[in-house]
Amino acid sequence: MKKIVFLLTCLSAAIAFSSCNNGSNTDNTPLNFKKLTYGKAAYAGNEDGLRHYVLTLWTSSSSTASVDNYKDTDITLSMELAMADEGTGITASEYIFSAGTPEAGAILGTDNSALTLHTRYDYGGGQMAKLVDGRIEISYFNEKYEIEGYVTDGEERELNFTFYGSITFEGEPAEPATITFEDAELAATTGEYANILWGRELATNNEGTPIYNGLLYTEGTASFGSYFEGSAYGDMWGGFAISSNRDLEDLGMDYANQFSVYASDNSQFAIAYIFGDWGNGEYGTPTIEFARPVTVASADFANANKTYFYCKANPTIGSDGAEEDIWVNLVATGYNGDSTETTTVTIPLATGTDVLADWKTFDMSALGTVTKITFDIDSNDTGEWGINVPLFFCMDNIILE
Repeated sequence: MKKIVFLLTCLSAAIAFSSCNNGSNTDNTPLNFKKLTYGKAAYAGNEDGLRHYVLTLWTSSSSTASVDNYKDTDITLSMELAMADEGTGITASEYIFSAGTPEAGAILGTDNSALTLHTRYDYGGGQMAKLVDGRIEISYFNEKYEIEGYVTDGEERELNFTFYGSITFEGEPAEPATITFEDAELAATTGEYANILWGRELATNNEGTPIYNGLLYTEGTASFGSYFEGSAYGDMWGGFAISSNRDLEDLGMDYANQFSVYASDNSQFAIAYIFGDWGNGEYGTPTIEFARPVTVASADFANANKTYFYCKANPTIGSDGAEEDIWVNLVATGYNGDSTETTTVTIPLATGTDVLADWKTFDMSALGTVTKITFDIDSNDTGEWGINVPLFFCMDNIILE
C-alpha cells in the first residue's frame, strides 16, 4: 500500500511540474493555478510619454532571483508594464502583451518580462523564459493591489494566477521640478533698463567691444543661454534674459520696455529675443540646456509687450484683395544629445485678431526626452529683411520630469 501511495504522489508532481525525477521542465502542460503572495515594482523610466514599471510577483518569501537548494517549488513572475505618464505608481487597468511598439496598457515583450519556475532540483537558479503572451487586470482598493490573469512564456508554459496584497516600490521618479526664475538676482540697475538679468553685466572686453555669449542663469538642471554685444549703435542682445517687468502700454517704436511681458502677472520670468547666431553668438538663439536628459511636461508662455502690440496693430497682411490673417508661431525644437533632433512643439502667439494676451500653459511633453531645447519664431508676415514681427516671447513655470 505504501508503494502505491508513493507512486501516485510522484505521478501527480510530474503532471504539475514535470520535475519529479530530474531538474528539467520540458513538459508543455499548463502550470497549475497559483496564488502569488509577494510583490514589488521597480520604476523603469519614461519613454515616448509612457511610464514603465517592472512588476515582480512571487510565491516565496526568500528571494525573487532564485531559491536555495532543495527548496520547494516556487514561481517568480516579472512583467514590464507601460502606462500613460500621469503621476507615479501602477495604474489600475487591463494590460495586454505587446511585442511591438510600446503603448499604454501593455505588458512589454522585453527581457524584464519573464516567468521563472524554481523546483527543489534547481541549483543556482530556476528555469526562466521570456513572456510571449499575457493578459492581466489590475485593481487597487484598501491600499492594496488585486491582480489576476494569465501569462505564457517561450516554453509554452501558461500560468494562471491571482495576487492580492501590498506592493513595495523602488526608484520612484522624483516629484516634477518647476523652474520659476524667482531665485534670479535681477542686477541690472544702470541705464534705461532695471529689474532684469542679462548679459551686459557679464560681458568682457573683446578687442574693444563688450561681449557675452554663454549661459546666463541656472535653476535645477536647466541653464539658459544669453548673448550681449555693446556697440556705438547701442546694446544688442539675444537669447534669454530674466525680468520682472510688466507693461500694458503701447510705446510704439520706443524700445524702453522691451523686457516687459504683456500679462496680468509680473512675477519673475524669462524673456527671450531671437537675435540669431550672427558672428559667434550661438546663444543669440534662445537655448535651454539640461544637465541630464529630462522631459518637459509643460511651460507657461506669454507675449512680450512689443510682440503683442505689433500683432494687435497688424491682424492681416497683404493688400489689394489678397489680405490674409497674420499668424505668428513660437517653435520649440528638442534635442537629445548634441545634434539629434527629437521633434518640435508649436505655440501660437497670434492668429489674426486672436493674440495671446496673458500667460497660458502649453503641453511640451511631445518633445520627448531632451538635453537641449532651442526656440524660433515663424510667421507669414515677412519682408526683405525677414520676419517683420518683433521676435520676443516670455516663458515661466517650466515643469520638468
